[in-house]
Amino acid sequence: MKSFPFLSPLTLSACFPSLTPDTLARAFPFSSMDGPLFAALSGALSHGPDRPACEAQLAELARAPGFCSGLLVSRRWSGGEEPRERVNNRILTPPSPSHPSSHKRIASARDAAPHPVRHLAAVQLKNCVTRGWRGPGPGPASTATAASTSAITNPEKERLRPGLVSLLLSEPDPGVAAQAALALSRAARIDWPRAWPGLIAEIAAAQQQDGSLASRRARLGLHSVLRELAGKRLAVDRRAFAGLAADLLPPVWASWCAETQALVASLPASLEAGLGGGGGDAWLLGLKVVRRLLVSGFQGDGASLEPAAAVVESLPVLIQALQAVCAALAGPAGSPAPSPSAARAAACDAALSLLKSVRKLAEAHPWACLASGTLPAAMAVCGQLMGGADRLAGVASQGAASRSASPPGGQPPSPSWPATAAAVARSAAELATQAM
Repeated sequence: MKSFPFLSPLTLSACFPSLTPDTLARAFPFSSMDGPLFAALSGALSHGPDRPACEAQLAELARAPGFCSGLLVSRRWSGGEEPRERVNNRILTPPSPSHPSSHKRIASARDAAPHPVRHLAAVQLKNCVTRGWRGPGPGPASTATAASTSAITNPEKERLRPGLVSLLLSEPDPGVAAQAALALSRAARIDWPRAWPGLIAEIAAAQQQDGSLASRRARLGLHSVLRELAGKRLAVDRRAFAGLAADLLPPVWASWCAETQALVASLPASLEAGLGGGGGDAWLLGLKVVRRLLVSGFQGDGASLEPAAAVVESLPVLIQALQAVCAALAGPAGSPAPSPSAARAAACDAALSLLKSVRKLAEAHPWACLASGTLPAAMAVCGQLMGGADRLAGVASQGAASRSASPPGGQPPSPSWPATAAAVARSAAELATQAM
């Protein structure tokens, strides 16, 4: 029988009721956890003599049509809210667990697949999207050879787009979520805005669910997607990103400012108690999103001499947040050297990201930095940081060392950041010299 690599058994059973369960299983070979794909992933992680053969089989499967569909999986329908699939704008009722279409696939099958297998499946998914999302080229020859290459056809993309978003927003494992965010960003680089216009709005809407897993994962996805889109260099892509930044910055900026106020208010007590806050990673991702929108979403004023109003308004807030974090880190005058703690390491990461944001904005928008009136405050805080660099750098390095044994998917240790403070001080001094 001819294979239908881009259709799931649920879709096939709805469109072709006469198909038997055995026929459906052959038509969608990657849907079974006991199939060759799961065996190849498991064998590629083993240390036995079969590992080279499994790696070769995995490479062969990666060139087969429907490979991404086999990696991007749906959960078994059992208990709780039942996922539903839409075919021709009609919501279909899920089949019973005994139906062959209720098999899990691998990347999101948390209950059946071991963590290493799921992580490898997520890496393979990201690599497959990176290689093949652009799809076959125009013409009969490219279409004929698409099945023998890693190119992903348009029908499969239609099915993968909602699956990529769903996997990211519902994935609790940080490592798998990071790979899902990268896969989503590689697809967005090619599809947004023409083929996937609602992607950013969907992620931004999920970000509004305060404190939920979907909110944290949406921020991770937004950061990855914006980083990928900001790297495009064609004039039409730059204009599209500028329009996106103008629409997206106000809600993102308001949300981040509210989180910053809460962070600054709770920081002294957290440092004194030595406890780390649970929302630090989300706050850092929010700052990176804001920085990406401000740096890449508005034309640099080095040549035009016209500062962007959004950059002028944001710089004082960033400087004030930096001052508050550094004051909390320094502690009262004459106090003994602080001991390392999770909260102090997180505060050092916050100061590092704020310093990087100020430096990037000063480089991309020098006249906006001058018009904001923050040069004296920036130079003062940088001088304070350089004066107490040894004290604070020791805390930062100790905190980084305590995180060096973080689990897979955790953030890498933070670099030493007095050099970043020196770079900010040099940028501020250069701008002050130009203004004189």
